[in-house]
Amino acid sequence: MFCSRVDMECVKELAPEARCEVVPNGVDCEKFYFKEDGEEQASTLVFAGNFKYGPNRHAVEYFLREIFPMISAEVPETRFLAVGNGASHYLAKYEDKGKGFAVIDFVPALRPYVASATVALAPLTVGAGVSNKLLEGFATGTAVVATPLACGDLPVKNGEHLLIGSDAKEFARNVIVLLKRRELRTRLAKQARRLVEEHYDWETVYGKLERVIEEAAERKAGTRRAMLVVTA
Repeated sequence: MFCSRVDMECVKELAPEARCEVVPNGVDCEKFYFKEDGEEQASTLVFAGNFKYGPNRHAVEYFLREIFPMISAEVPETRFLAVGNGASHYLAKYEDKGKGFAVIDFVPALRPYVASATVALAPLTVGAGVSNKLLEGFATGTAVVATPLACGDLPVKNGEHLLIGSDAKEFARNVIVLLKRRELRTRLAKQARRLVEEHYDWETVYGKLERVIEEAAERKAGTRRAMLVVTA
């Protein structure tokens, strides 16, 4: 079982005889409930994740180096928060170099930080699969700007569920647009929340997971095809 089709296709090339299934990552829509009036702070950007994971560190460094200066030039009051396990260890050295940038290490709950942001960011340029940052931002009602890679195989549409930036300049322009246009943020957030409620709430994902496990268990010994199980 794989959490994305990208991962599955890579392994299928190596094990074509295996039966493979995609069971997507999900999000707890009750835990990551839609933000309430007053939670959002003006001109605040957030990147939330585990910074012991190399692609997350690379994404923040890329954003600080290539994208954030363009945003700060247009909207000088913008604050950028990197929140998650290992943030202070890996990213504290960048705080002195970038005005408006702060790191917050491991927190018991990410939702308050995602909800407080004007825009949630997913500027990943390396890695594979689906970034849970998108699902958490969608569920919380925070508008998202992401790279194409960060979207994985989510059925998202640029301009409907989020804004996609293929390069540094486009990414910065999309963030600036969302910082300035509250009505666009609200529209994207509502449509993105609807997407996760219908397809990526854990209650929905559990149903598919149970079906796959039951089908595997029902296959008779000696006649069933191999099932390859990969855990993240």
